[in-house]
Amino acid sequence: MIAWREALIADPESSRALAYISGQHDDRLIGLGLEHLLQRHNPPLFSTRRKTTNGGWVQVDPARSKSAGALIAPALQPIWEYIRSEWQTLATITSPQVTYVGTGGRAVFPPVLRRQLFGA
Repeated sequence: MIAWREALIADPESSRALAYISGQHDDRLIGLGLEHLLQRHNPPLFSTRRKTTNGGWVQVDPARSKSAGALIAPALQPIWEYIRSEWQTLATITSPQVTYVGTGGRAVFPPVLRRQLFGA
């Protein structure tokens, strides 16, 4: 999970870009745009296809999306690279702790949490 607002506030350059973008768009829309960009760079496992009306399957091309997140994504370029680097940092955490908390978010390890709560 990335806490994008907190991550951006911690970085002075990104904080200025966030202030400008927040003046133009609400947080929900910014979150959708960042999610869209993340899915374009790291395709999700299960939502890369959709069912057609005749019951078949077709690949989804996020680059052709007309969703609210896709439409705002170009305006988020000033903050995207910073968010992407924070995401990559969290994605590489292999800590045996239940939760690793960094400046931009956290990485949770459910198997470790389960063992702590319920034993082996």
